[in-house]
Amino acid sequence: MNVILYVPNSDQNDIRQRIEGLIPEKTLKVYRTLEGLLERLHRPIDPKTIMIIVASSREKLSEVSPLRRILGDIRTVVVVPDQEPATVALAHQLRPRFLTYASSDFDDLFAVLRKMFESEAPRP
Repeated sequence: MNVILYVPNSDQNDIRQRIEGLIPEKTLKVYRTLEGLLERLHRPIDPKTIMIIVASSREKLSEVSPLRRILGDIRTVVVVPDQEPATVALAHQLRPRFLTYASSDFDDLFAVLRKMFESEAPRP
């Protein structure tokens, strides 16, 4: 399983570091630019891939919103900057499996990611 992490702003280093600590390095690819992310999404993607989008602002989320067609059935997790209805509605356009807020402690996010990993682990 692979994880694609899109963190466009350096002010989101805390969540990036925490995710990197949870996910094995060989399975995680971090993108900081929309161009880099788009390039990656135009290549074949394993159906077990998880996409994590961390939006530091509604504007950054708006930039990612057109990707919903490209994301297709990729399991997506979105971290939004606030709980404003317009922001949450914009995030839901990406059809995430899970949505959380930047102000959270991320325990819920890490629990969801662990569950996704466990569901993909080979059975003995």
